[in-house]
Amino acid sequence: MPLKHLFLVLLVCLTWAFNFLAGKYGADYFGPFLGTALRFGFVFLFLFPFVVKVKREEIVPFMTVGFVMGILHFGLVFAGFYLAGDVSSLAILAQLHIPFVVLLGVLFLGERIGIWQSSGIAIAFLGVAIISFDPKVIEHPWSAIILAVAALMLSVSHVLMRRLPNANPFALQAWIAGIAVLGHSTLSLIFEVGQMATFSAAELMEWGSVLYAAIGGTIIGHGLALFLIQRYPVSTVNPYFLLTPIFAIAMGVFIWGDEPGTELWIGGALTLLGVAVITFRQKKKALVTDQAPG
Repeated sequence: MPLKHLFLVLLVCLTWAFNFLAGKYGADYFGPFLGTALRFGFVFLFLFPFVVKVKREEIVPFMTVGFVMGILHFGLVFAGFYLAGDVSSLAILAQLHIPFVVLLGVLFLGERIGIWQSSGIAIAFLGVAIISFDPKVIEHPWSAIILAVAALMLSVSHVLMRRLPNANPFALQAWIAGIAVLGHSTLSLIFEVGQMATFSAAELMEWGSVLYAAIGGTIIGHGLALFLIQRYPVSTVNPYFLLTPIFAIAMGVFIWGDEPGTELWIGGALTLLGVAVITFRQKKKALVTDQAPG
């Protein structure tokens, strides 16, 4: 990978890492449902031209992915952000989607895993078990539980998207955003109050957090990731993305003021180690497949 593309990888990781801070700030102010509706409202506006670029047979699969990812996953993510006491634990727990997607691949797609990936999954979940004893996590237990379920929903959406290999990614993002806006606007009207007062009192930082999540975290971050994945095997690109939680933890400490406890450091290290084992093992398997004759 040339240096200019390595720079893009670094930019993606930094963009996604800062998105944890922007997401937490936006959820704290706007609330989880209104904040998510606003974020995806901006995404939908930018990607609206792609809404019509979908085949008739793709409509139901797109709606299914939109419901699982746009409403269930992101709704749970921002509810977890709203309830959390720090940013560092958010960044680590979000990585659970990697062992979850491997397990779902075994259960529903007939994929097979070996001792290395099994060990990586066990190490990752052991790390999460240790994180659960961190004082900040103990103070906000529902945040950790909700984020773990959110990671599972993200894994389900990834399994569903594997069945759409020829779908236009921007069209899919536009449908996810549109469904997310409808779903979270409804949830906000049911469960949240004072939306107009929240709008009128919002200042530059509050609107900036939502705009950053929409443009930086979603359109630019995922757009650049797609650019890289289109040019290199996923097994080559994905290991670099493990820098994202590391950058997010650093930002949480130096910008948000996180003070991670011993349990979070040890559990976080084990979780990231387990995820790294899974990711690098997938890379090795892909290399073996690429080099196989025929």
